[in-house]
Amino acid sequence: MENLQVGSCKGVKGEKTKGHLEINLDSLKIKIPVFIISGVKDGPTAFISAGMHGDEVNGIHIVKKIKESITPESLSGRLVIVPVVNTLGFKESKRTVPLDDQDLNRQFNKNNPKTASELIAHAFFEEVVRKCDFGIDCHDSNAENILLPHSRVLSRKEAPEIAELSRIFGTDLILEREGKEGMLAIEAYREYKIPVLTVEIGGGVKVWDKYVLEGIRGIKNVLIYKKMLNGLIDVPIRQFVLDYRYGYKAPFSGILDVKIELGDAVNEGEIIATLYDPENDREKEIKAEHPGVVFSVRLKSKIDADEVMFSVLHFKQDKNEMHALNAEMILNKEVLQSIIVRPTKVLDTFLAIFDSSYSLIDNVIGDRLEKIKKYFKK
Repeated sequence: MENLQVGSCKGVKGEKTKGHLEINLDSLKIKIPVFIISGVKDGPTAFISAGMHGDEVNGIHIVKKIKESITPESLSGRLVIVPVVNTLGFKESKRTVPLDDQDLNRQFNKNNPKTASELIAHAFFEEVVRKCDFGIDCHDSNAENILLPHSRVLSRKEAPEIAELSRIFGTDLILEREGKEGMLAIEAYREYKIPVLTVEIGGGVKVWDKYVLEGIRGIKNVLIYKKMLNGLIDVPIRQFVLDYRYGYKAPFSGILDVKIELGDAVNEGEIIATLYDPENDREKEIKAEHPGVVFSVRLKSKIDADEVMFSVLHFKQDKNEMHALNAEMILNKEVLQSIIVRPTKVLDTFLAIFDSSYSLIDNVIGDRLEKIKKYFKK
């Protein structure tokens, strides 16, 4: 492998090294921490980053855990670790770059960058992204909401490499989106065909340990798939690809009292929240439109009209079949030498509200799921 240097951080084969990426903005110097783990064997070069938005802490925690758990002796290739990209936003617990109040994840690949956020994005893009074969960029919801772990991808037809990484990452849910100009994942792939997987885990400016563990497992899945680590790839037997999040919007401003938690199963007609408007002394019960599983929940109780209160992955039951209303299902039937499958948590949660439980889907995959279910209960 050729020597790799990112800012002041020099990669040394068989070692973990530390440095920083420096951006000079007039009299202000911004330093972004950079670590390079250089494996003892040759392999791909990848980056793992977090803190693009300063109020998203779960990705930062995931990247820290990855940095601590992977040793040069276990790695083939190199990992460029950037725990927090938007250091100024992190200091102020602010989503945007405080110097110009712009979203850093809309500033990539700009011609003639001038503003603070454009210059930070340019430095990260040139010094980190373009020196790597692929990357994983970790996010969470924001200060007001929490999300079930999922990956976000471009159209599977446009970017099949990213779609494959999303499947291997192994969350139950994958959100397919068009994206916006200036996004890291969009610009890296369209301009240089560098696949960047965006993952979303947790939120509320709070570390959610159980979801962090899913993020760590997902990153290691991808590194195993890329032959950078040894091990087994661990994916759910079913994954759901959503092309949009079905959000329940507040019909008026008021105080939101949510009756459900992230990942809960809800039945059609179940009261999942109440909304109270103190100015007009009115209250409304919010009911589930279909059975499903809660995908996101608002943590902040004060809400304005048309803001999203929560989103639900809806299912529909037809006789002996079940299908998701706003998602396409991927069935991971194969158990390859390096891949194991586990039950799909959101599906198990949903089926738990029906007495017939797993019998609903036996006609699709026979007794295979029952065998896997029994195996994981051992």
